[in-house]
Amino acid sequence: MQNRPLVQRLEREWTDGQVVTLDVMAPQIRQFGYEVGFEVTPTFILFDAQGNELQRWVGRAPSLDELQRLAS
Repeated sequence: MQNRPLVQRLEREWTDGQVVTLDVMAPQIRQFGYEVGFEVTPTFILFDAQGNELQRWVGRAPSLDELQRLAS
């Protein structure tokens, strides 16, 4: 994945939440993708603690600043 270095940096540096990487080739993950409506990789979705979608990025990874601003 072209965004791998950015995703790894977000995993290390974003302390207000958790970055979870999913393998879209796994059948159960495909089902989850269907349920939340993503079709393009990369797709990044920010959820709140209750599982509500706060923001979606398609085709690019969010910046650390975007995540911090939205999660606060």
